[in-house]
Amino acid sequence: MIENRCTHKALPLEGGRLIGNEIICPHHGARFCLTDGRAIAGAIRPLKIYEIAVTSGEISARVPAEWDEAPTG
Repeated sequence: MIENRCTHKALPLEGGRLIGNEIICPHHGARFCLTDGRAIAGAIRPLKIYEIAVTSGEISARVPAEWDEAPTG
């Protein structure tokens, strides 16, 4: 699973065109690999990738360590 946020301008990738294993940002045309998140064109930083699993029809995702701590303040 990839984050739904283009690393170029932080806009959603939702609605982006899919070509093979690439997604094209619908806002600025940046291209990313859906397999590993790397930026192919129009952006430098890769997308975050989240590990998912399907067990007995149930989907689970591994939560990144930075999400483990509750917000303070």
